[in-house]
Amino acid sequence: MSKKANSDAASKTTATSVDLGRLTQSQVSWLIGQPTHWLRSNSQLFLRDDDGRYDARQVVEAVQNIGLDVAELADEHLEPLQQWVYLVTGFEGALTGCLRVIHEIENAHGAAGLAAIGELVRSIAADHLKAFPEQLETTEFYRARCQAELDRNVANHDPGALQARRDMRALEICDRCGKYRWGRQWREKPLPDGYLKDSDTRCPDCRVTTSGPRGN
Repeated sequence: MSKKANSDAASKTTATSVDLGRLTQSQVSWLIGQPTHWLRSNSQLFLRDDDGRYDARQVVEAVQNIGLDVAELADEHLEPLQQWVYLVTGFEGALTGCLRVIHEIENAHGAAGLAAIGELVRSIAADHLKAFPEQLETTEFYRARCQAELDRNVANHDPGALQARRDMRALEICDRCGKYRWGRQWREKPLPDGYLKDSDTRCPDCRVTTSGPRGN
């Protein structure tokens, strides 16, 4: 079946009521994100009725038991993604805590948890770009930004805060209303015991009432 046929089947699946006990092959293909030829090659894993229909419950159980291969990314996608990951993981000492949380999410939710991490990364990047549009970095602009960052780091140097970041106990604080980010929520102070302020940002409520660089 062609990609267009699979796409048409997916559209029909989401737009109409579906009998989960009698799924077609194209519907199962859409459900688990695998092409129909993969289903045919692994037909021993899935039970089918006499008329060739699938039961969604059994399909999900089979997928959970065998797991699915990680997608093999094309080089033109993999290379810029690797560069970006190396860039955002450049803070020495933070990776241990980050990997611990990723493993906990994976153990609790499996592939769905890893997908949630990917969606969170995409959402944060899109929100940040919307709030702080990228600027052409001339030599003068870059020199001024580096100097400002240096001055800020010298003024804010705190060994305790550094250790808090390494332990994942440093919180983002809204520089407008003073709330701190806690997962999906933005809470009023005081901060939880053992947590310190990491840096200033803008909470979603304040972003809709302000624009431009931080601090304006």
